Amino acid sequence: MTQFAYSALDPKGRTRRGQINANDETHARQLLRAQQLNPLSLTPAVTGDGSSLIKIMRGRRSLGTAALALMIRQLATMVAGGQPLAEALGAIARQTTPATSQLLQSLHEQVVEGHDLATALSQFPNEFPPLYVAAVAAGERTGRLSQVLTELADHAERSRELKQSLLLALTYPLLLGLVAGAIVIALLAFVMPQVVEVFDAMDVALPLLTRILLSFSDFLRQFGWLAALLAILAIGALLIIWRTPRGRLRLDQLILQTPLIGSLINRMEIGRFTRTMSLVCGSAVPVPDALKLSAAAVNSHPIHAAILQAQREVTEGGTLYQALAASGYFPPLVLQLIHSGESSGNLANLLEHAANLLETEFQSRIKMIVGLLEPALIVAMGGVVLLIVLAILVPVLDLNTLIQ
Repeated sequence: MTQFAYSALDPKGRTRRGQINANDETHARQLLRAQQLNPLSLTPAVTGDGSSLIKIMRGRRSLGTAALALMIRQLATMVAGGQPLAEALGAIARQTTPATSQLLQSLHEQVVEGHDLATALSQFPNEFPPLYVAAVAAGERTGRLSQVLTELADHAERSRELKQSLLLALTYPLLLGLVAGAIVIALLAFVMPQVVEVFDAMDVALPLLTRILLSFSDFLRQFGWLAALLAILAIGALLIIWRTPRGRLRLDQLILQTPLIGSLINRMEIGRFTRTMSLVCGSAVPVPDALKLSAAAVNSHPIHAAILQAQREVTEGGTLYQALAASGYFPPLVLQLIHSGESSGNLANLLEHAANLLETEFQSRIKMIVGLLEPALIVAMGGVVLLIVLAILVPVLDLNTLIQ
């Protein structure tokens, strides 16, 4: 007999963990199903013949979001068309990239051996987080596997599109700022001193603006390396603080309190939460478990902690609306939709509407900020260059006046 540590869903959709003695994994799953438990994962505490599992674990490769979404979309389409799950996995594995093919072959082997898809997915936590495993397990239990897979593919694609839109929106202003800074530093550190040396040789009194910029230029040439070193050290210190739980919590709180940026981050995180919550609730997962799974999709530690606190309150009998409203992070419109969803029993659909609203608002704000940031950077760069030009031209004009 071998002892297995298991994670399983009970008839109410709650996650149960424990240990069970069985001859092998198939026997362990049979024993769990006899207890009305749907196994999510099984790990042998004492390994007998574990060569196949070790091979699968070594064969893991992290897939990109795009490849993962495409794989799930193809699987959903074939399952919806009546294709057996094992055959669908094998067919997709033969027409995809090597990394995806290896993953699909491993999933195919698990399903052929009699494991359900959720258990097979749980063997690859790098590619399939608990959200995916729980949603697929609920889909298999309720007979909605193809719909759940389609929703998971939509979820992955929306997350990818949101990240891409943010990255594309910020790339141009960031490059413009870097180029502008490099040009200004080059003018101050190299061009301006060479031009003003002519006036020093002629013993001409320089205007105040020229003297100020020359002092700044001397500082850059003498202590620029020190300023760069201090900046690198400051960034390193922030990264170290960011990696500690308490430091990450403090920094996230500071970011959320920052004007404009904090509101933008809040909308992005709440939108990600409501989108994930809609997916999990639509898969017939109970609200407390759905809150715990959806909290994992939130990157901001204060909002993550607030959702977990709400999960505890809902478990104790509170309403989802009241628990989330107490956190102070959820916009009133989103809370109203959640309240209506709880009252009408249509929580999943109204959460999806809330996610759509938040994502639309987030993208609109990004476009507005970028639209204002680009001309602001150009005007700022133009102003600095104008100051440098005036610092050079004013002495030239004064010299011409003296000569005349």
